[in-house]
Amino acid sequence: MVSKVSLVICSLLLMFVITETVFRAFDLNAIYLNKAPKWDNFENEAARLAYNERFIFDSELGYRSKDFDDLKQGKSNRKTNLLFLGDSITEIGLYIERVKESLNRENQLEKVTITNLGSSGYNTTQEFILLKRKIESLNPDLVILQFCMNDFSSTPLIVEGKDGWHAYNLKFFTQYINSGFVSSSELLKFLFLNAFPKIVNLNDSENLEESYGFENVKSNLEKIDKLVSSYNANLLILAFPFFTDAPWALKKAKEFRKITQSLNLENKTIHLIDQFQGKEIVDFRLSDYDFTHLSQATATKLNPPIAKRIIEMINKPKSPL
Repeated sequence: MVSKVSLVICSLLLMFVITETVFRAFDLNAIYLNKAPKWDNFENEAARLAYNERFIFDSELGYRSKDFDDLKQGKSNRKTNLLFLGDSITEIGLYIERVKESLNRENQLEKVTITNLGSSGYNTTQEFILLKRKIESLNPDLVILQFCMNDFSSTPLIVEGKDGWHAYNLKFFTQYINSGFVSSSELLKFLFLNAFPKIVNLNDSENLEESYGFENVKSNLEKIDKLVSSYNANLLILAFPFFTDAPWALKKAKEFRKITQSLNLENKTIHLIDQFQGKEIVDFRLSDYDFTHLSQATATKLNPPIAKRIIEMINKPKSPL
């Protein structure tokens, strides 16, 4: 009996090795990916560079995790520690640069230390995990959580084909689909991309409350708020909209407002969609293909309410928002 089990296991392993070799030899995933929708966000050179930075394997955060292990920050009676948390919008950091410029004009820049924990592709699930790991060593007085409306989707699996990068939002496994085990195998990558719906387009979802994201986002925001409060820090949520007037995009912004209202987080949230009038928002998209990331003009447009609130908090670091 034992020998038969061993034979079956060995046969399966041999089949795996042979199939993996065939996939690598004939580059079958690249052929498959050439037929898949391309993620055009990478036309933004800054985003492309962000994704090309060194990533590490992490069983909780996915194989695109950044190494933040060396970041530490002590408490200071003279300086306010600002901790920015978010996805590629924060990692690229155009809005943070505008905040720094405003702080400098107001002679406030020397009063703060700034730590950027932005990591491309993250959603609130990974941001909560990362904050839980780092909040004690970074000792923030103010945590600025950047939320993008694509955070209602699961964390994408990023794969590279001959024609560029592709992103797949899968219904199951969320960030765990990004494990090093899957990403290092062409066969497993192919199986995962075919075993589940290849593209989950939440843009056309009729009811966000029934989708992957609504309850996850609500739960994660609640946990982040409690965590920040437990360390005697303040939380500021920056809700970045999609820069389009499409009904599905506006609906996501409304649903996010429902979440912050239900959690009593409205006084800690800036809904940046409120900075735009009607179809004006379309003029601030980065390109015809990228309505997620910020252009220089968009970062400038959105800076006043962000900088104003942060400056208020710098001068009253222990007061609730």
